Amino acid sequence: MTNAPHISTNVPPQKLEWKGALSIEDAGPLHKALLDAFQNKQPIYLDLSRVTDMDSAIIQLICSAFKEALEEGMEFHLTGTVQDSLQSTLVRYGFIIHEESTGEGLEKQWCIQQQGSL
Repeated sequence: MTNAPHISTNVPPQKLEWKGALSIEDAGPLHKALLDAFQNKQPIYLDLSRVTDMDSAIIQLICSAFKEALEEGMEFHLTGTVQDSLQSTLVRYGFIIHEESTGEGLEKQWCIQQQGSL
């Protein structure tokens, strides 16, 4: 019997929380936070419960995060209760088909919609 080192696969998740009405002016710091999170190679959970709105630059940032996670074999998840105003924005931009009140449901619908680009 060998004494092989034990490698834990239970990696603690990283939790990011965005808040407010997010626009292109916020994209730089949010992008840096995502890059830092991806460098840690741990599952990432982005809480959208305090986001009231976002423009297309922020939506693209989230799409890029999903793509990066897929390419790196990492987990990237949306969490939280999605505010009505944000749901409406995502439907209006065509990133989801119908309004969704949970981050998990939003993530599932978003990924289905974006399968071709991920």
